Amino acid sequence: MLHRKVNHKASGSLIANAFGAATARHAAGRVVSAAVAVISSALLLAAPAAATPWWVAWEGNDFPENEGWTRYFGNWNGPGQGQAVRTLENGALKIDSLHDTGVYDYVQRLHSSAGFEPGPGELFVAQWRMVLEIAVGAPWGVTSGFYTEGWGVGFRFSVDSLRSIHEPWLPGVSIIPGMFHYYELRSSDMRQYTLLIDGVPRVEGSFTNLPVGSPYVGWGDGVMGSGSLSTWDYFRYGVVPVPEPSGWVLILVWLARSRRPRR
Repeated sequence: MLHRKVNHKASGSLIANAFGAATARHAAGRVVSAAVAVISSALLLAAPAAATPWWVAWEGNDFPENEGWTRYFGNWNGPGQGQAVRTLENGALKIDSLHDTGVYDYVQRLHSSAGFEPGPGELFVAQWRMVLEIAVGAPWGVTSGFYTEGWGVGFRFSVDSLRSIHEPWLPGVSIIPGMFHYYELRSSDMRQYTLLIDGVPRVEGSFTNLPVGSPYVGWGDGVMGSGSLSTWDYFRYGVVPVPEPSGWVLILVWLARSRRPRR
């Protein structure tokens, strides 16, 4: 399972009901990759020596299931009975389920029982860049989620907005349609989080107490009842040392210099 498939046919709602080294790109892509490397270095240099960072990065060089992720797909008839049309183009994964609103097709990455909760002086960070171009049948086309033992947060996206799946009391957040957006989730305790969109904090929320077993991260077309066309540029996450203020300054400078259109 993923960050729970949203089943509009069964529930009539948008509540989740069943919830897981770059190759050559064009010049702008290389700039972003270089910025990520510098950011990682800045985090390490600005951190306490006791920090034990780790990082998982899918960069669009191959299908996620060839890089340690597990793919789940199906439709109203059951698992494996339908799937999206997936293609790798220009270092990004395009997921097309417009032919069947019942199709879901997402990936998930499991973790050990230790999960990915940060320790003292550490921060959980997830970064992804994505555009949902079309959604038919229902407004919500794709999802992403982060789940540790007993706690989770997930987001569902329409072409011009996003919402927290497990926090219906939070208002939706509008985004400019038809273009890639950069999303970043930060949490120091996997209980509270901040979601940034294009570098700007847009959501302050809480992880929800959920019956989650093994920790996992997931993303893709996790919606049943909506056909969609989305493109995913990259998906990265891990635990990093909390940088000193000077480290954040360096990070922000590099983000500002590197955030250029890539497609």
